[in-house]
Amino acid sequence: MDSNLAKRLEILKHAGEIDVKIHDSVQYFLGILEQKYDIQLTAHNGAALVTHLAMALARIDKGKDVQGMSSQLMSEVEKSKYYNDLTPLIVELERHSGLVIPDSEQGYLALHLASLLENIKGGENE
Repeated sequence: MDSNLAKRLEILKHAGEIDVKIHDSVQYFLGILEQKYDIQLTAHNGAALVTHLAMALARIDKGKDVQGMSSQLMSEVEKSKYYNDLTPLIVELERHSGLVIPDSEQGYLALHLASLLENIKGGENE
């Protein structure tokens, strides 16, 4: 993760939007993504994912619900070649954060993750 992306997380923490546990969980998750996909996350390519993930974990931690995405949009997300990678990544994030990520949040996380990977890796076969 580049310094600008790390700074984004620090700003969220210092503003009181996320706590240390969530900050550390997001950093951990990004490290897994960078290692698994051999990518470098930057403020340019990873800002949307980082911000969404941090705020989603904060909502979950506070017990706030979010409405799931439409079935039509979810159907599009499920077409991504990266969609099936989400489950083990979510399990690892839940284990590290101690939070249970509801299906409604998983859909949005899948959207950001698939978009990020499609933009960086494109049509590469793994």
